[in-house]
Amino acid sequence: MTDKKVAVYIRFGSQSAGFILPDEREAYRAYMNPEKKETAWIYCRSATGEDNALQKQREAAMEYAAAHNLTVVGETSDIGSGTQYDHPGLVKMLSAVQRGVVSTVIIKDISRIGRNFIKTANIIENGIEAHGVTLLCYAG
Repeated sequence: MTDKKVAVYIRFGSQSAGFILPDEREAYRAYMNPEKKETAWIYCRSATGEDNALQKQREAAMEYAAAHNLTVVGETSDIGSGTQYDHPGLVKMLSAVQRGVVSTVIIKDISRIGRNFIKTANIIENGIEAHGVTLLCYAG
């Protein structure tokens, strides 16, 4: 098994998304290993992508995961408006949640999922928590 990760970048008009995908077998093995307490997925979003916002979010989320003994098995990021809920990175994260790949999702704050309170609450309740996954927000 290699530690190789696959980076995928997609651009839709003025919006773009980046994914870093771990080897699926490695993610499954980490999830199924009883010695590793929890697995995590990191999701980042920035409206403009300016000032290395996604990189800063990712670094802070990785530090948070390490401090809380979470094994990061996947991460996605999006550049685009918080009023839209079809961002490829968000869809990929929710797919990982539904497939049972992760036990925890780490985000900077709830607004990274979206800006509409009702839609965002619906995603958290039905798309994340309904699958037994914990949503963790870090300050920073």
